[in-house]
Amino acid sequence: MVQAVEAPDSHHISNIRYNGSSGEHYPVPDKSALVYITFGDGGNQEGLFGRFLDPQPEYSVFREASYGHSTLEIQNRTHAFYHWNCNDDGKKVATDSFILHNQYW
Repeated sequence: MVQAVEAPDSHHISNIRYNGSSGEHYPVPDKSALVYITFGDGGNQEGLFGRFLDPQPEYSVFREASYGHSTLEIQNRTHAFYHWNCNDDGKKVATDSFILHNQYW
């Protein structure tokens, strides 16, 4: 499945995607490979889904049952900033964020 998805995109400039995990569980030998951003619905009209696997899997970096929104700011050919903001904590700072650096451009 991954090969079927990556093959068409691998020659494009937009090779930035986020996995939502540390990358240590499924390390990628090719450092120029795509980075996947995976975020999902924390709930719906019935409310938040608050049950997680316990203990938290080793590859899972961050998880939280709250509503929020994400932004991905493409700065230039080499840098992008990802921010996840929780809507219910009353803070105006990112709850989770990271910088993607494309070292191949």
